[in-house]
Amino acid sequence: MHEIETDRLLLRPFRPADLDDLCAIRADREVMYYMRDRQPMTRAQTEENLGRILAHYGEHDFGFWAAVDRRDRQLMGYCGLQYFLDTTEVEIGYMLAKPYWGRGLATEMGRAALRYGFEWRQLDRVMAIAYPDNLGSRRVMEKLGMRYEGHFKFYDPQLVSREIEIVRYAIARDRFAIADATYILRSSGG
Repeated sequence: MHEIETDRLLLRPFRPADLDDLCAIRADREVMYYMRDRQPMTRAQTEENLGRILAHYGEHDFGFWAAVDRRDRQLMGYCGLQYFLDTTEVEIGYMLAKPYWGRGLATEMGRAALRYGFEWRQLDRVMAIAYPDNLGSRRVMEKLGMRYEGHFKFYDPQLVSREIEIVRYAIARDRFAIADATYILRSSGG
């Protein structure tokens, strides 16, 4: 696994010790409004989710990183790439605790994740999904150079309790400006 350092962030592999901080973020109703069923997650749900993130690392040697503030090492959220459900498509995902909203951090970590995916993982394409009314996330996708592909119906019982409407964006490797995503990449040793 790799870790990435940007101007303000450290993206590093999650570890089991992150559970309490991740639980605090995922228990926030406002943070979770645009995620999953639009409801806060319980500790058990967060623990299960963290287990899936760690399992993805083991199977693919990449996944969602813990997004940590470089100054105080506080967990701010996550960002990274993972296979979308049981498909061969790779999605980018990101989430930030409320105190970190509105600072351009999602775009900063999204650029780093895309660069990593295209440069190191040799991905041809990365997609993303969001609720249609999640204008903040849609703006981030557009700043990353992703293009709108349409509205779709979505259902996966591990993520949502009913069919929902989503928007989908994507970007191909040849459309991504790697020069816009500066970072330091290093092996995390794990």
